[in-house]
Amino acid sequence: MIGEPIFIEAAPLSAHPALQVCRKAIALLSKRGIQPVALAETAYDVYATLKEFEELGLSPAIFVVNTFEARDILLEAEPLFGNLPVFYLRRRLFTGRSGLLAAPRRNGSDTSQLMASLTPRPTSVWFYGSKNSDQVAVAAARVLFRFLQDGDFQHIESLEDRLMPETTAPALV
Repeated sequence: MIGEPIFIEAAPLSAHPALQVCRKAIALLSKRGIQPVALAETAYDVYATLKEFEELGLSPAIFVVNTFEARDILLEAEPLFGNLPVFYLRRRLFTGRSGLLAAPRRNGSDTSQLMASLTPRPTSVWFYGSKNSDQVAVAAARVLFRFLQDGDFQHIESLEDRLMPETTAPALV
């Protein structure tokens, strides 16, 4: 293995399960023997995890970030990512006729604007919603498993793995 993944998920355990994509992917990776898998909920957790890895002689391989409610964490923790790749899981809301599409955005508060200003590095953004978060977690765990074996970021960027339905997808292989 090339290193250890560090997941960042700001949504609390009490949040709706559809929002906990990182926790779902961690559970799947753990079943496949990928250990340790770190989960950070704050910027301080990211810092403490990196320090603990250093003390244990471990190295991070990738950061996996669920951007839901993670704006403040990203602002503080992003400099700690160094040149490591980042795999973003971004919640996509389909608002239809609710009127939310016409609502003015707060200047500078959108996560997309924040992500555009981050340090350039290998990056992939996958979208999820309440209807497909389980499938996205399965696909994310599958590509992360492959990435951790050989370090090829193309596994994460592969459209084929994103579109493969859970029912026909081989379990993380």
